[in-house]
Amino acid sequence: YRGEELNGQDGGVFAPGGARKPLSAADLGGRTSGRRETINVRKDGSTFSCPLMSDVVRDRDGRIVGVVTTCEDITQRKAGEEALRESEERYALAASGTNDGIWDWDLRSGAAYFSPRWLAVLGLVEGELGASTEEWFHRVHADDLPRVKADLAAHLEARSPHFESEHRLLHKDGRHRWVLVRGLAVRDEHGAAYRMGGSLTDITDRKQAEEQLIHDALHDPLSSLPNRAFFMTLLDRAIKRTRRRRDYLFAVLFVDLDRFKLVNDSLGHTVGDRLLIGISDRLQRCLRPGDVVARLGGDEFSILLDDLGEVSDATRVAERIQAELKEPFVFDGHDVFT
Repeated sequence: YRGEELNGQDGGVFAPGGARKPLSAADLGGRTSGRRETINVRKDGSTFSCPLMSDVVRDRDGRIVGVVTTCEDITQRKAGEEALRESEERYALAASGTNDGIWDWDLRSGAAYFSPRWLAVLGLVEGELGASTEEWFHRVHADDLPRVKADLAAHLEARSPHFESEHRLLHKDGRHRWVLVRGLAVRDEHGAAYRMGGSLTDITDRKQAEEQLIHDALHDPLSSLPNRAFFMTLLDRAIKRTRRRRDYLFAVLFVDLDRFKLVNDSLGHTVGDRLLIGISDRLQRCLRPGDVVARLGGDEFSILLDDLGEVSDATRVAERIQAELKEPFVFDGHDVFT
């Protein structure tokens, strides 16, 4: 509107659909001012949110003679509030719908937030964990903590584009769970980080599967002893150690079982497998800590005797093995010799 269009007009011109209810002096009572929020109508029919701030005007005798009201267009503020509400709803939906835990760290105050899913990964509920990153750090496995803190410092000091760490966290049941933690820092105009947030994913099952794959690749499936490939790696390491230490001695023993084919042919492969497992157990009992016995395949075993004091130490181990293997194995009532 132009000013002259409104001079002398009733305030109801701004009320949508003529919904304005005029106030009388009796309605105002003893009030001196008031504030309310309403919807006003523009000349073109569009509406906008506005707060109305009213002051009651009185004459010298205290009689109400009028009301002065100011109005502010808060459309943009309302739109911003609505956008913020939608953003918060979107964040809450994402946080509750994802299988990942969410964390948020205020670097200035040291306060931290851990989402319900973050807590659930460790078997915790709200109230069982304080609002500080120390609650996170003191649960990190001792072997992993230096690496976690180093990776975190690298990102906070802008030496890495983001923070990412696989480490073990202590579960409420006393065991450790493998987690993948990712994070990104928010920085001020000087590049200093003042806030950081990210996610936490439980990767225990994946880690166990990876460890099992590695174990299977390096161990004999029947006896669980190291296989030929693993043994050759250990042997290569021992050979290289002799080049660094002149006083270092090691020995390799080769064990080939006699009459194993006869056991397989006469009693069956099941008994043959049980015999191999029994031989594996006896061989391990004959060794010192640090020595390794491997199954090369079939009925062949190899033993690495590490860091011997003298050559005769290897001879004594060989004699111990010969004596141990002279004793029979009993399977299903059969005495089995090899």
